[in-house]
Amino acid sequence: MPQIFKDFWQFLTNNKDPIETVLKVLTFLVIPISAIFTGLAWLVRRWWLRRLRVDVKAFEVISDPVALLPRLYGTEDDPRPLANHRIPYQPRDPDRDIQAELRQALRTSRYLLITARTGLGKTREAATLAQSLINEGYRVVRLKIGWLDKPKELLPELHGDRRRILILLDDLNGLFRAGGYVQSPKAEQMPLLGQSSYRDRLLDALNAFETMCGADEIRVIATARDEAEEWLILNFNPRDAFWKRFTRFELPEPRHKATVELLKELVTRADLKAASEDFPAIARQNDGTYTNVVLNLQRLQTEDKPVTLVNYTATLDGSWREVYQRALRQRPAVRYVYDAIDILRQARIDLYPWLVEPTARRLWAGNAPERLVHRWKVSRALRYLAYEKKVVVMSGGKLSPRDGQIEAKGTQADWKPHASFLHDLVLRQAGRQPGAMPGLPINFGATLFLAKQLERAAALWKKGTELEPQNAILWSNLGVVLAELNRAAEAEDALRQAIARDPNLAGAYANLGNLLAKLNRAAEAEGTYLKGLDASPNDTAILNNLILLLRLQRRERDAVPYLEKWLAIAPQDLNPLLALASIHKLFSDLAASAKYAAQARGFIPRDDWYNLTCLESVCGNVDLALEHLRRAAGRESFDRQWAWRDPDFVWIRDDPRFGEIVGNAR
Repeated sequence: MPQIFKDFWQFLTNNKDPIETVLKVLTFLVIPISAIFTGLAWLVRRWWLRRLRVDVKAFEVISDPVALLPRLYGTEDDPRPLANHRIPYQPRDPDRDIQAELRQALRTSRYLLITARTGLGKTREAATLAQSLINEGYRVVRLKIGWLDKPKELLPELHGDRRRILILLDDLNGLFRAGGYVQSPKAEQMPLLGQSSYRDRLLDALNAFETMCGADEIRVIATARDEAEEWLILNFNPRDAFWKRFTRFELPEPRHKATVELLKELVTRADLKAASEDFPAIARQNDGTYTNVVLNLQRLQTEDKPVTLVNYTATLDGSWREVYQRALRQRPAVRYVYDAIDILRQARIDLYPWLVEPTARRLWAGNAPERLVHRWKVSRALRYLAYEKKVVVMSGGKLSPRDGQIEAKGTQADWKPHASFLHDLVLRQAGRQPGAMPGLPINFGATLFLAKQLERAAALWKKGTELEPQNAILWSNLGVVLAELNRAAEAEDALRQAIARDPNLAGAYANLGNLLAKLNRAAEAEGTYLKGLDASPNDTAILNNLILLLRLQRRERDAVPYLEKWLAIAPQDLNPLLALASIHKLFSDLAASAKYAAQARGFIPRDDWYNLTCLESVCGNVDLALEHLRRAAGRESFDRQWAWRDPDFVWIRDDPRFGEIVGNAR
C-alpha cells in the first residue's frame, strides 16, 4: 500500500472520535438545508408562474336584459311555460316596494348583498334589479364558477367602454364553495398551500375593476343563502375589508296573497287544471318559498294532475310530516319543541324562543341530572330548527310555523294542565323582555279569562299595568276581570284609569257602562255609554249596551233612534232588526214588526237557537219558540239569568214550559 494511504489511515485511526462527531453534525444538517433549498425553489417557481398571463374565464358579459334570467338559471334551451326564466316577477309584499328598497340600498354603498334562506327568490330579485339597470345603460359582468384571478385588462366584451359596469355575484355560497377547489390553470400542479383564498382573489378582482374603470362606475349585486351552514362557508364578518363594502338586505318571505297571485298567474300560463278555491290554503301551507310553488306546478304538469291542496307538497323537503321525522332523527328533543309550540299557540302566547325553550324543558321533565342534559338537548334542537336548518321560520324575533307544520307531529298537546307553569313563566319573563309588551300579557290573559281562570288573568293584567302603566287596553281588561271577580271598586278604578289614558278607547266606556249598570247605577251607565259614542260614534257594542239599558228601563221609544242608527251602520246585523221587530210589536205596529222580523230571519243561522227563540217569540209562534229555547238551553254558553230578563222573551216567559226549561236562576 502506498505510503500516502497508510498515513491517511493512521490519521483516521488516531482521530476516530472527533471525525465521528463531525459526521453526525453534517448528517443532522442535511435535512433542514435540503428543505430550505426546496422551499426557495418553490417560491421562485411561484413568482415565475405569477408572471405568466392567464386568461380569466370566470366572467361573462350580459348586455341584453332578456338574456339575463336564462343565463342565470341555465334554462336557455327550456321551452316549457314553467321554465325558471319564464316565471314572472311577483312582488312579495303588497305593502312594500322591495325593488325600490333594493335600488336605494345599492345607491347607498354601491355594493348590495341580498340574503335569505334557500328558495325565497334572491336570484329573481337581483336579476329584476339588474334588468332595470341594463335598461339604464349598465352592462352586467356575471361571475361564474371557474378559476378566478385578477383581470389584467378590461374584458374584451366591454369593447373598451369603462362606464356603467354592474358586477353580479349570484349565489356567493356556491362560488365560495367551488372556489376553494378550482385549480389554477397556471401549472399542471399547484400546491393548495400556496393558493390564496377565494375571498382574497375576489377582492383583488373587484379592486382591479375599480382601478380600471373608476369606483363610481362600478356597482356590485350579490346574493347569498343565510342558513347557518351556508353562512359559515362565507366566513362573514361585517368588519372584514371585503364584507364591510356591502349593504346587506335581508329579503322577507312572500306574503300569502303574493303566493296566491303567483299560483293564479302560473296556472293560467301553463293551462293547468286547478281548484282555485284551494289557493289560499295552499299559500298558508306552503313553506314560504316561491321555488316550492314552481317545483310543485312543474311536477303536477308532468304528472298531469290538478293543482289542489291534496296534491300539493308543502315544502321543498317533502311533506311537513317528513320534515318533522327528519328533524326528529337528527335531534330527538325536537318532539318537545314541537309540543311546546303547540301548547303556547293554544294559549295565545307568542312563540319567542325564550318562552318555547323553557316550555319544552318542562314537558320533558326528568330528575335533576336529567334536566341538565335535557336543557342542553332542547337548546340544540331549537337552534337546529330555527337557525341552522330554518325548518321553522323566525319572523320578528318569534317562531312562525306554517299551516299544518306543527300538526304534522300527529298528536295534540293540551295547554290547560300547564296553565300554572305558563302563567308563572309569562309573569317572570314579561318584566325581562320589554319588546314582548303589551301583547304577551294581553293575549295570554284573554285565554285565561275565557277559560274561567280569572285570578290568573287578573294577576297577569295587573302585572302588565305595572310594567306599562300607560297602556289603556291592559287597564280595561283588568277592569273586566275584576268585575267578574266581584271586586267592583277595583274594577271601576281600573276602567276609569283606562279612559284617562285613552279617552278614545270605546271598549273601556262599554266595560265601565256595563259595570255601572250591573251596580244599578243606570244614570251613570247611560252617561258613560253616551261619552263612549262621542268618542266612537259608530261603535255598535256601545250602541247595543245602551239600547239594552234603555229597554230594561222600559224606555223603548228612547231606544228606537239608536237602533235605527245601528241598522244604518250594519244593515245586515240581525240584532237591531230583532230589537226593532220586538219594540214595534210592543207599540202594536204589527206591520212594521213583521217587516223587521222577516228581514232578521234571513240573517239568523239555522242552528242559532237562541236568536231563533227571540224571533219566534216576537212572531207569536210560542211552541216553536220554546222548542228552540230548549235546544239553546242545552249549550254551555246559555245564560239562564239573562233569559229571565231578555226583552224579546216577554211573550213566552209566562208559559210554564219556560220555567221548566230555564230554571229559577233569576
